[in-house]
Amino acid sequence: AIEKRVTVEGEVRTPGVFPIKGNLSFLQAIALAQGLTEVGDSRSVFFYRDGARHLVNLDLVRNGTISDPMLKGDDRIVVMKDTAKVREKKFLEALPAVSAPFSIFN
Repeated sequence: AIEKRVTVEGEVRTPGVFPIKGNLSFLQAIALAQGLTEVGDSRSVFFYRDGARHLVNLDLVRNGTISDPMLKGDDRIVVMKDTAKVREKKFLEALPAVSAPFSIFN
C-alpha cells in the first residue's frame, strides 16, 4: 500500500510532509509540525483537499466549537501569517535594547 502523507506548511515551526499512520486529525498534524510560529494566525489556516480550499479557524477547533477534521492522504495544511503579529514583532525588534519590554516595569 502507498503510504498516505499530509503536508503542513506556512507559519509552523517545522514544516514538512508527515506520514499518516491510522487516523490523524488536523490538530495532530499541526502538533507534528511543532505548532504555529509566533506570527502564525490560528484563525487563518487553509486546508486543501481534492483541489478545494477550506478555511479553518484553529481556535474554534481547539475549543470544540467545530470538530477536528480527520486527514486523508495528500491533504495540505497551510498556516497564514497574522499581519498584526508580524507588525508587532517588527516593532519590538526595531526598539533599542534599552527599551526591552521588561525594563519599563523596573
